[in-house]
Amino acid sequence: MTPGAGTHAGNAPAAAELSDQWKRWIVDNAVAGVSVADIGTELVRRGLPPEQAADPLRLVGTDFLVEQVLRRERALRRKYEQLLGDLSKLDALSGTELPERHDLSGEEFFDSFYLRNRPVVLRGIAAGSGLLDWSPAALREQFGTLEVQVQTGRRAEPIWDVFLRGKTSTMSLADYVDLVLSAGETNEFYLTANENFLAHDHDQRILADVAFADALLDVDHRYQGTNLWLGPAGTISPLHRDRVNVLNVQTFGSKRITLIDSCQLPRVYNEQSYYSMVDVERPDLERFPDFAAVTVRSAVLQPGDAVFIPVNWWHHLRALQVSVSITFINFRLDNIFGNRTFEPD
Repeated sequence: MTPGAGTHAGNAPAAAELSDQWKRWIVDNAVAGVSVADIGTELVRRGLPPEQAADPLRLVGTDFLVEQVLRRERALRRKYEQLLGDLSKLDALSGTELPERHDLSGEEFFDSFYLRNRPVVLRGIAAGSGLLDWSPAALREQFGTLEVQVQTGRRAEPIWDVFLRGKTSTMSLADYVDLVLSAGETNEFYLTANENFLAHDHDQRILADVAFADALLDVDHRYQGTNLWLGPAGTISPLHRDRVNVLNVQTFGSKRITLIDSCQLPRVYNEQSYYSMVDVERPDLERFPDFAAVTVRSAVLQPGDAVFIPVNWWHHLRALQVSVSITFINFRLDNIFGNRTFEPD
C-alpha cells in the first residue's frame, strides 16, 4: 500500500491510544480509495495488533470519521469554488458576443472551438442542403401515418424533461403536424429527442444530404445519436447542459439559443439532474441572486444555420416560429463524456 498524504511516521500505538493524527491518516487513506484491508495491513506492519487493525474505521470512531470527511469536503469545495470563480471572471472578461463564422474549415472548427470547449454559430452552413427540404408538411407527407410519442403537459412543469419523462400522448405524425401548424404560440407539446423519430427513417432519406458537415461529422455514423425536434412557436428547452458535444442545425423556422459557460455551474442553481432551476428569460433574482453575475450569450438561428454547443455548456432554446431542428453528436473526434457518447472508428 502507498499511504496517503496524511501518513504518520513511526509505529502505530495501541488502539486506545491512537492520536488524532493517526486517525486522520486512516480517514485520508480510506477517502483516497485505499482498501480497508490494505490500511489494516499497514497498521499491523507499524506495530498494531492484527485483531485491532482488522477494522480500521472502527478504531477511528463514527464522530471523528464524520468530522474528518466533512473537513475534507469543505476544503475541496473551497478549492472548487475558487477555481470556478477564476474561470467565471475570465468568462466575463471575454464579453457577451457569441462567435459567428461563415465557411469555417474543419481544422479551424476543431482547433478553435471543439478542443477549446467554446461555442460558435455556423451561419448558412446547411444552406442549399436537401436537409432544409424537410419542412413539417414534407414530414407529414412522407411519414404521416407513423405513430409518434409527443411530450405533453409541458406548461405544468418548469423542468419538463425531468418531471414529464414518459408522460406523452400517442398520435399520428400527420395529426401532430396539423396540431403544430394550427396551435399558434405554445409550449404545451413538443416532439423531442426522446421520441427518437429518425429511427423510423428506415430508408435514411432525411439525412441523405448532409455533405455540408463532412468536415465536422463522421458521415458513416450520421444516424448515431442524431435527433429531430419539431414543435410550434413557443416551444422551449429549459436551461440545461448535455454530457456530450452537440451540433444543432436549424432546418425550418427560427429559434433563439442562449448559452452559458460550464464554469458558471455554482450560479445556475443546478438542483435537478442536468437542469437549472432558473428561467433564463425571466430570472427571479430574489430567489436566485447569484445568477445576476452570469455571463449570457445568445443568437437567433435561421434555416441553414447551426450552433456548436460544447459539452457541459448550459443552453436554453426557444422556437420563434414553427420549428424543425436536427442535432448531431457524431463528430470526427471523440465525443465520450457521459452516457450519450460517440467514438469514431
